[in-house]
Amino acid sequence: MFVYFTDGTCINESEIYGVKAKYEQNKFVVEVTIKPTHTLSASSVQFKKEVFDNAQLANQYLNNNFNMPPFF
Repeated sequence: MFVYFTDGTCINESEIYGVKAKYEQNKFVVEVTIKPTHTLSASSVQFKKEVFDNAQLANQYLNNNFNMPPFF
């Protein structure tokens, strides 16, 4: 399975080290940590953030991409 980001990046789920959901600066943030072996990490990107204004959109993203229950 692949995870798709809003910037068009696509990463195989086996390259993902962890997922963290948090609320910061009035935004709903999903932070995805990428394994150091992934090509994006070689260019010093160790995580990608998806930022949402709406809690429902953030929860849909978590459910659709990571099969996680609603967080927000």
